[in-house]
Amino acid sequence: MFKYLKFIIFVIFVISCTPIPLFAQLNNDNAKEDLTTLAQKYKTFNSLKINYAFCIEDEGKTSPIQRGELIFKGNSYKLTIDHQEIYCDGTNIWTYLTKENEVSIYLYEESDEDLVNPAKILSSWDKNYNAKFIREEFLDGKKLRVIDLTPIHRKSYYKIRFFVDMAKKEVVKIYVYEKDNTTLQYTIEKFTTNMSLPSNFFTFNPSGHKGIQINDMR
Repeated sequence: MFKYLKFIIFVIFVISCTPIPLFAQLNNDNAKEDLTTLAQKYKTFNSLKINYAFCIEDEGKTSPIQRGELIFKGNSYKLTIDHQEIYCDGTNIWTYLTKENEVSIYLYEESDEDLVNPAKILSSWDKNYNAKFIREEFLDGKKLRVIDLTPIHRKSYYKIRFFVDMAKKEVVKIYVYEKDNTTLQYTIEKFTTNMSLPSNFFTFNPSGHKGIQINDMR
């Protein structure tokens, strides 16, 4: 499940931080310039909150929809989904299982930065992905533009597909196609910026959970 949570962090950022010009011009020569502009735009946000829906399709069967919330500020984040809470303060990562009242603590690894830093994802996308306009299609009367990003380097997935509402110039949904034939499906339901957050918001405090089991893996 942790692999899916990392995908959620990655995909949610790509969805929420993708600019209108990218999807209007991705099949033109201005795509790189648009993404560079977006990376600069992201730096102006003090914080981000994204509410989303997520499910997995495997061999034609779709898992129940899960809804979660992701809050980011710099390299710090809090992710909530499926009875799990993940906190990262840029130094440590806490994974708290609410039903089990159990938390595991890990050191934040620099190698994970591309999964938790949207500015890095967007400023270096052209080094890691090839972008391709696929087609236009209609869904519930809405005209959608379908765009694929394929990784240049070896990944567990072979394609990320965006579905974009042409009228609103907003992402409707996004699919991540895994090599094991599963498809991760995401939908953004709400996007909020520049919230006021306390300094300890991204730190998990075990003392607030009586009888908690602590697994310190640092």
